[in-house]
Amino acid sequence: MNTSTTCDNTNTTPGGASPAELEDWLRGSPASALSPISVRSDLLARLKTVSALLAAAGPITSTPALIFRDRDGTVRQQAAGNGLVVGRKAPATLPIPDSNISRRHFEIRRLPEGWFLQDLGSTNGTRVNGEAVAQHALHNGDTIEAGSHLFVFIA
Repeated sequence: MNTSTTCDNTNTTPGGASPAELEDWLRGSPASALSPISVRSDLLARLKTVSALLAAAGPITSTPALIFRDRDGTVRQQAAGNGLVVGRKAPATLPIPDSNISRRHFEIRRLPEGWFLQDLGSTNGTRVNGEAVAQHALHNGDTIEAGSHLFVFIA
């Protein structure tokens, strides 16, 4: 069964787009700089979630950053600085009270080649753009799933 759909320019993904282009694209504005690509159907649902998340986040105040929804529904932006560790509680740089997130779940850090995510041996794993990863080069607009949380990486 083919799970791919070819999209026209109104439904393209941000592959390498700037934060402003990403925001425009997610709000449905035409963006001729973004070319059509083939996307999996499960990606469409994730894109709708990301769109709602970024719309609720408002202007991006600092890059790079992780954008996510807290347990109480508040959308937060966490500046990445030179790197951060996401985990269930301190000493994680970004503590997330979620029993499905390990104490030290994943780390994002800046290396000379760019931004990278490293799963820190978490029990439930880490997914980037829907794929389970041990480590992954991050790009603007990537989604990171850990526990019951979805994070968007903005570079």
